[in-house]
Amino acid sequence: MGRNNRWRYLEIRGDDSELYKDKLNAGFINHVVDLKTGPGEQFFRLRESTRRNIRKAIKNNVTVKNQRSYESLMEYYRLHVLTRKRHGLPPQPKRFFQAIYRNILETGYGRLFLAYPCSPNGGLGRSIAGAIFFTFRDKAIFKFGASEPDVRRIRPNDMVLWSAIRALQSDGFKSLDLGRSDPENCGLIHFKDGWDSRQKKCFYWNYDLEKDVFTAPKWKVSGYYNKLFSKLPSGALRALGSGIYRHIG
Repeated sequence: MGRNNRWRYLEIRGDDSELYKDKLNAGFINHVVDLKTGPGEQFFRLRESTRRNIRKAIKNNVTVKNQRSYESLMEYYRLHVLTRKRHGLPPQPKRFFQAIYRNILETGYGRLFLAYPCSPNGGLGRSIAGAIFFTFRDKAIFKFGASEPDVRRIRPNDMVLWSAIRALQSDGFKSLDLGRSDPENCGLIHFKDGWDSRQKKCFYWNYDLEKDVFTAPKWKVSGYYNKLFSKLPSGALRALGSGIYRHIG
């Protein structure tokens, strides 16, 4: 089937390194949060620094809303473009997120949370952080997170994740997958460890359908081009992502 459709390779994923133990693979770390406890107990199972960050966000009047509208998704996309630029990466094209809206959010298989600073008159300002989750049966998966530059001091990202955990618990979800991390990304792993998550190994194999061999999976997410991309205007970066996203992920 793959060859008939001119696929270049087949990607195989699993948590068992013995599956193709003599083949080239890439290993990652997944973090999964157990949501079967109550919100009160869940909070005190978090790392102390994580609890402190959540309290700081509350003290700074950060408010998180569970959103469903297309306009809210486009507001998240604005944050997403800013975050990818900060990391020196082109963003996924807008049509990618439009497809997420049609097939995931609008059909009830996903959640979007946005964080807002509370203004002096009690109203909500412009969103400063957000996250998108996919859901299926009793499981949720963290897919995308983004924020404005220079808002880390008030910890809106921690507040977004904590609000999402509480909402998912309330709706009966049993687990939240925080996604994969490169073993060398110690900062990201440290952050995910703070949410009382369980680590598990995840392996990726690539099978080249033309050469009939396993090849080492490659994800080029860092390199000399990151500095170049970070200096491009957001409009140029969006255009670049629209053209080459499928090649660079």
